[in-house]
Amino acid sequence: MDVLQRVLQLHECLQGKALKVVDNLGHSAAAYEAANVRLGRKYGGKRRALTLRMEELHSFKVGTHEGISPCDWSPVVCTRRK
Repeated sequence: MDVLQRVLQLHECLQGKALKVVDNLGHSAAAYEAANVRLGRKYGGKRRALTLRMEELHSFKVGTHEGISPCDWSPVVCTRRK
């Protein structure tokens, strides 16, 4: 896939604020690289990875297994007040 096709595909896949971040860059190879950098800076990196992991953890259903509470499974993750 050549650079122009990549830029066009990127613009087709983005919407809203993400599209506005890269909309004025043009359609060159340099524009494509700049778009990747801008999107990575705004939506990627360690902070975004951490947010995704936290969302994944929050999606788990809390329950018990054979009478053992989730906090008994991993004392490192959960702490109980005594």
